[in-house]
Amino acid sequence: MRTQLLAIFCFCSIYLPAQSSIGVRGQVNNLDAPLIQKRDLFSRQFRAAFSAGFSVMAEFPLKKNLFFQAELVFRENKTHYRLKETNPTFHTSKMHYLRLPLLLKYQIPFQKWRFGFTGGASLGYALNARATETLVIGYIQTIESTKLSLDAEGVNRFDFSLMAGIGLDRQLARRLRTVLEFRYDFGLIDIMRGPISTFYNRGFILEMGLIIPLLKESSTNK
Repeated sequence: MRTQLLAIFCFCSIYLPAQSSIGVRGQVNNLDAPLIQKRDLFSRQFRAAFSAGFSVMAEFPLKKNLFFQAELVFRENKTHYRLKETNPTFHTSKMHYLRLPLLLKYQIPFQKWRFGFTGGASLGYALNARATETLVIGYIQTIESTKLSLDAEGVNRFDFSLMAGIGLDRQLARRLRTVLEFRYDFGLIDIMRGPISTFYNRGFILEMGLIIPLLKESSTNK
């Protein structure tokens, strides 16, 4: 599915107007997943967990130094915790999201560098989820992985968030730029449908990638 989405995005990029750009990015985030297995977790101890993702993007100029940017993102949310027991048990919950950020970006150019501010909204849809349990007894580890039903877990598949970030990109060649951007994703929808618990997709995202400007070729008089 990810390969098909990337192919569609690349095909559509052929018809983008001149002076637009396309690109690919990788990301690391600290966004959590709310899913837990049905058991006693009153003594759980949470640990930091970082997840990865990737995206394809298209950038359209609006005015001088002002751009509209649309992205198609596949990312993973992860939560990792440990039960305080005689034989430690580690749990990892993962959710996979497809997201569509629609952003405005303002850039301040300086020689080959561009310092930018980004802001906008992001639509999200949860694709699937999985829970992994690791039981450690001495030197023996027992790992059990279970595919979870989002409906059974009471998860709202649709999500909406606001995004803001700052970034820096540099011109590497006439048709190639590299970008580094730091964002915060502020979820506005409680994705847990139950009345007892609430959960919002909120966290930091660090992205790095390559951008290819679609420069308009100059015509020559014959």
